[in-house]
Amino acid sequence: MKRIICLSFACCLFTGAANATLISSDTTTITTTGQSYSQSFAVAPSLFSDVVLSLDVFGDYGQTQANEHFNLFIDGIILADLHANSHAGFTAVTDNPCCSWHFTGDVSISNALWSTFDNDGMLDVSWTNGSGVNAIASSNYVTWSLNGVEASSVPEPATLALVGLGLAGIGFSRKRKSLI
Repeated sequence: MKRIICLSFACCLFTGAANATLISSDTTTITTTGQSYSQSFAVAPSLFSDVVLSLDVFGDYGQTQANEHFNLFIDGIILADLHANSHAGFTAVTDNPCCSWHFTGDVSISNALWSTFDNDGMLDVSWTNGSGVNAIASSNYVTWSLNGVEASSVPEPATLALVGLGLAGIGFSRKRKSLI
């Protein structure tokens, strides 16, 4: 009996674990001054939650130029605005403050905001470099990825409770039969 209850508890505990799933990603080399990018793709509405945008951006984002910045948008809403003097929430490393910056970090997208993005079944991810961002090295790039938890991979609490009650009921019925 105790084994059945422990087993049902362990099953309930481990079935609640959820893993992030890649929704979409891209890496683009910066090859021209003021480069921009746009990609549209289909996504199943209400399939993902707890979505995180990960960015890795390396290029000519100098400290003194107002037009040396990077912006990333989803469906026209800006989610990242990075330049040498303002990069809140991102790690910024430079080997030359005038022209070589590397930004890395994540942006957590609230479930409410994500639902406005995926409700039509299409996402448009775009980014732009300011007009002062030059392609000064072949190693300059922008990498982004969207990861989220699939709604179907997280069991509902009521389902877990029913499984636990069912296993406990089986245990009680076996114990009752053995006493008779």
